[in-house]
Amino acid sequence: MLRAGEIFAGYVVERRLGRGGMGSVYLARHPRLPRRIALKLLSSNLHADQEMLARFEREAELVARLDHPNIVAVYDRGIDDDTRWISMQYVDGTDAGALDPRSLAPLRAIQIVAETAKALDYAHAVGVLHRDVKPANILLARATAGQNERILLTDFGIARLRDESQQLTRTGMFAATLAYASPEQLSAAPVDHRSDQYALACTLFWLLTGTAPFVADSPAGLIAGHLQQPPPAVGDRRPGLPPALNAVLAKALAKTPAERFASCTEFATAALHAMSGTAANELSAPPTTPLAWVPPVESAQRQDDSTQSRSAGDADAETQTANPAAARPSATPEPNEEPEPTLPGTWPAPTPGSHPETRPAEWPTTLSEDAYPASGTRVTHPADAGAVPEPPDNQPESAGSGPRLQSSDALSRNAVHTARSAQSRVLRRTGIGGSVLVVATAAVVGAVWAFGGFDGGHKAPGDTSAPIEWAGAIAPGTVGAPRTVAPLAQIDMQGQESAKAAAAADPAGDGKATCAPVTLAATGPTGPGRYTYGAVKLAVDRFTKANPGCTVTVREVDTAGGAAALTATRIVQDQSTVALVGPMISDEIRTVGAVFDNAGLPFLTPSATDPTLSTNGWSSFFRGLAADDVQGAALAKYLVGTAHFRKICVVEDKSGYGRSLAGSVVAGIGAAADARCGAEITRGDRGFATVVAAIATAEPDAVFYSGQYEEAAELLRQLRGAGVTAPFVSAESTVTADFVAAAGDSAAGALISCSCGPVVSRFAADYEALNGQPPGPGSAEAYDLTTIVLKGIAAGQDTRSKLLTYLHNYDGTGLARTYRWTATGEPAAPQIWLYKVD
Repeated sequence: MLRAGEIFAGYVVERRLGRGGMGSVYLARHPRLPRRIALKLLSSNLHADQEMLARFEREAELVARLDHPNIVAVYDRGIDDDTRWISMQYVDGTDAGALDPRSLAPLRAIQIVAETAKALDYAHAVGVLHRDVKPANILLARATAGQNERILLTDFGIARLRDESQQLTRTGMFAATLAYASPEQLSAAPVDHRSDQYALACTLFWLLTGTAPFVADSPAGLIAGHLQQPPPAVGDRRPGLPPALNAVLAKALAKTPAERFASCTEFATAALHAMSGTAANELSAPPTTPLAWVPPVESAQRQDDSTQSRSAGDADAETQTANPAAARPSATPEPNEEPEPTLPGTWPAPTPGSHPETRPAEWPTTLSEDAYPASGTRVTHPADAGAVPEPPDNQPESAGSGPRLQSSDALSRNAVHTARSAQSRVLRRTGIGGSVLVVATAAVVGAVWAFGGFDGGHKAPGDTSAPIEWAGAIAPGTVGAPRTVAPLAQIDMQGQESAKAAAAADPAGDGKATCAPVTLAATGPTGPGRYTYGAVKLAVDRFTKANPGCTVTVREVDTAGGAAALTATRIVQDQSTVALVGPMISDEIRTVGAVFDNAGLPFLTPSATDPTLSTNGWSSFFRGLAADDVQGAALAKYLVGTAHFRKICVVEDKSGYGRSLAGSVVAGIGAAADARCGAEITRGDRGFATVVAAIATAEPDAVFYSGQYEEAAELLRQLRGAGVTAPFVSAESTVTADFVAAAGDSAAGALISCSCGPVVSRFAADYEALNGQPPGPGSAEAYDLTTIVLKGIAAGQDTRSKLLTYLHNYDGTGLARTYRWTATGEPAAPQIWLYKVD
């Protein structure tokens, strides 16, 4: 045992984090750098075990090739004093298995899975299968100064290369955790990336309900569940969850891999949309086809090499052992079968029912493999008071600070070793982001508008529409650019192009509207509202001039800053105010949204894109454009499915948004992401010679960059200077005239994605005539949303409650897109825009 202050392999040992059958994990610090690491040492008595040696070495080899913000990093490995060691990223936090699903918000559970999905899809793209995805292998790093909380995937100890035939387990053995194992793993069928998706779906099920999908009194029953039983409805285990989640989970838990989602991110996105009520696509549960049973094979059970008694304060993992032949529905246990040694009385065996995943007391237990750290305070639910605690599930090697055991459990055709997750615990969240394919969520701005039809049950008197003239349309914020940034296509969540609208609603209507005077509040012209307030004024100006019998007044409001709650209260106290166009920023909406919703005041945002806003249970919230989670997924599908790019170099901006967006794109494009030319750029960098050389050597079909316009422009100039002619794709941070100006002639042909809609020429001219400046991002959406409210008022829906009903039933086309909302206020068919620099 190493002691505090001792030097091992050049590292200064601080303390032991945990110990198990495979070895020990220590917290250590680098001798020359201010870095703390997790130092994993293989137990000396395992050095003669070729399987354990191979697994230990393989973990370092595989993880070292993975470079992703959601994957625990391996720094080094070696042999010191005849002891094999690996130095890994130290994660100060806890793991998802330590959370209490009963107090965990469903959205938070989905967000944890979404971040893990990015890690898995990245690993799959470079040919690595994890094969043991479960809550205990998902680490939750605490937020620190300048760094938000992070989700990291760890424990690649039994991972494999996708095309590798050599097994890292003994002949006939299978390594994984039974509660999360896929049918193909259990039946010795070929395994691909969709096996990890199945395990991720089991993980989400546990995070939502506190139980794995299949619960049984024996390992045999669990195996039968995975192979033969349809997945249960998640709402049966946790009432109140949206029924749409059942279809999403059933698809990810399909018995046949081909019936699952194409990627883990696609599964996570579908779950998020099911939770928020957005129709991401048509989902139906695939048929459940029972797989053939695994035939029993005569082989001896493998016992773990060591066991370690621990105190109740240490969070040890357990391994249950059973004969898979007993899993046959008609089979019975061998009467004279000798059980493996049980764990000494550290954890009294609970009885069925003391916890959703409690095992029967008669299951034998052994300790297996690695010690692992777990930190954080365990949260015990009141319902567990007095219950005997069960050892928690496996905790991965690189994490936290409290001792805990991890096991990679072996299942042979004659022996099943499974680590069961046990005590429940609590957690927080993460997010995603956006790409020169400049892609934007659908505001059609450069078109000549149409005066819009509405077919949603409320029809304004003499409602009219007019054709949209798309000639001269440009991306918002690019007025004055030396080259035109024109809308190329509007794309849906599947990456498919949608036809541009032929007509849009006109706020003027037929000029016959009558109403009592009403007020429409709007975020003022300073700060984020500088482009949207002018659009609200323009729509109301057109309406009031055409309809003198219906007076609508625009009230400028400011929902930012410390007085936001007071401002919101004053807005709702004015009973003449029937709706608010705003707020513009997600943080503001989180602060004041409940005030508006409690008062029944419809509030429509033209620019806030945080996906979680629609999960607060508000009935008066309406989003006018796609949320952040749509952009990366939709763009990725466009690049590989519509543009048919087969080799893409992804250059990642190191900011939180840039990493998140790049991760979403990499996950979505899968094998098209060329790891040889993937790179990172820090804000302020200008020397890109190494990055450019790698891209030039790779000869890609396209280059995607996830960062700001300054670096994008310089990178593009250097790429073109080096003779790289592949299309350059970026996101909404480059939807600006400054990007085009800085890139010069190199900008020609660049593609940009954005959730913002284009500006059509007539709208731009009218906007500037009224406001003295050109429109910008969010202008088209604000104009459309105001038009929709005015149409409701003209149709006699001139109170808050009537407008709410009207909006929930609305289905009509504006300049930016077609508007129709889910019950939670999300666009029912979200889309983004793709722009091209001419």
